[in-house]
Amino acid sequence: MHKNRTLRRSLIMFGVRFLILPLVIFSFFMQARIWKMIWESMRENMDQELRTASLVMDMTLDTYTTVLYDFCTDDELVELIEKINEDTAVSETDRNYLRRRLDHLGNQLDGIEGVTLLTAGQKLFFYDRGIASFTVSTWADQVTIPEIEGGFVYQSGATIQPTDGGREKHLLQIGRRIIDYRDINRAIGTVVLSIDQEVFWEMIPQMADSRIYICDGERVIASKDFEMIDQMVTTADADGYQIGSLANERTGWLIYDYYSMKDNQRALLNQTVVWIVCLLVIGLFGYAMLTMLINPVLTEVQEMVSAMQKMEQGDYSVRVDPEQGSFLELNQIAVGFNELAGKTDELRQEARRLLMEQRTAELSALEAQIDPHFLYNTLDTINWKAIEHEDYEVSGMIGALADIMQYSMQRMGRTVSFWEEVEWLKHYITLQKERLTQKLELVIEIPDELMDYRIHKLLLQPFVENAVRHGFRGMETVCRLRIHAHLTGRQVHIVIEDNGAGMKPEVLEQLNKPEMEMTGHVGITNVRKRLELYYGEDAGLYFESGENAGTTVHLFVSGIPGGQ
Repeated sequence: MHKNRTLRRSLIMFGVRFLILPLVIFSFFMQARIWKMIWESMRENMDQELRTASLVMDMTLDTYTTVLYDFCTDDELVELIEKINEDTAVSETDRNYLRRRLDHLGNQLDGIEGVTLLTAGQKLFFYDRGIASFTVSTWADQVTIPEIEGGFVYQSGATIQPTDGGREKHLLQIGRRIIDYRDINRAIGTVVLSIDQEVFWEMIPQMADSRIYICDGERVIASKDFEMIDQMVTTADADGYQIGSLANERTGWLIYDYYSMKDNQRALLNQTVVWIVCLLVIGLFGYAMLTMLINPVLTEVQEMVSAMQKMEQGDYSVRVDPEQGSFLELNQIAVGFNELAGKTDELRQEARRLLMEQRTAELSALEAQIDPHFLYNTLDTINWKAIEHEDYEVSGMIGALADIMQYSMQRMGRTVSFWEEVEWLKHYITLQKERLTQKLELVIEIPDELMDYRIHKLLLQPFVENAVRHGFRGMETVCRLRIHAHLTGRQVHIVIEDNGAGMKPEVLEQLNKPEMEMTGHVGITNVRKRLELYYGEDAGLYFESGENAGTTVHLFVSGIPGGQ
């Protein structure tokens, strides 16, 4: 005889099959997604912390290398060191001068503990800032002088105990050769700047429970925890930490980040407890509410999953309608999903708009060309005719114009090196000189290390053209145009100066408004648009001028080092 099941048992079995088990599976699925999100967030935070530490290290070292570079290239100092190397009698005045320079360098920045100078003749001079001494030191005269081929050398130094009984200090050292630019291969001497490793920790941000170590190989050379210095980084307690590392390209040192997992583990534990409690509550009371709850819940969940799948397939217009009277949590997920889909769609539309503007600009430039290859070939024919008639001045101008056209036609909208842009400007100036009654002098002052940096084509031409067409018009004196550039942080600062007529204050004010589009200044307007397309917020442009006082253009772009 078939035994009937009780209603309680039926409800329990029904709940296990159709409510508890799906909810358990769904809970594990959500837990896995949450763990993945937390893990990815943790990795991103750790990577960002490492990149920030490396960047701050570079910025900090920039400060010290700048003052060391100025010291090593000072002409008077070079002459004095040469005199010492030649064993020429050095006057007391010269000795006092050298001491003043060492004293000035040693006290120029906080964190400098001393300076050590070794001449090519193996004569040692030093300055110990802690005791303000040039003659007595427990460490400054023991500094290891590195072999330097060029540039800067970074090394770990000694640990010193100040005489006033203060805290111990561990030194990091920067070395550079003393350079005579009249003969850069001649050995003159080497200077080592010793700095306290604590200077890094005044600026490098760290999470409360995380630890950052700067290592030479696996040996710790800089740390907030002074006890770890000169220890192997592998001896650090790694329990409860995720470990990441990043090599600093400037120094070759490794930056280790022991990223604390406490907050993530606490969040996961809390999340797990919440889910377990929810499952227990649902298990106890779910069978009484099963019929009323299961259908709308599953329907909403399925709608959300379907919407996620559509968005993964590229449909960013999909939206989830929050149900009236539904669970607050489900409505919050729906609202959050809708906001995410909307913002993602806006970003895609914006990216598409910028791409279309760039393509439109490139197409406009192409449409403005009147059969450029035919015109280039025709110019080549005219050039040979000019050579046949021995009119070499006209031939040179035609050749310059042909080079300008060829440069302009190649690689529309792409980047070129500073060297290519400068060579093109020289051809351009060759032609523009014929428009002026006065002599035109062009001065290019761009460091060799920037010549391989890549910038977008024809960024400088509108400013040079404005100087020739407007600034130099009607001048009776020599027209001078100077272009120079240097690195400012991660940007290249380009300056274009002329000694022309300048401009009125109201015109200058209008030009310095990025949102203005002025009639008669189409070139400047186009440059601003190109800067926005190519560099976004990483670019800047402003003008300085006055009537009869010339004009200076300051252009900031994110240059790309050569080979990248």
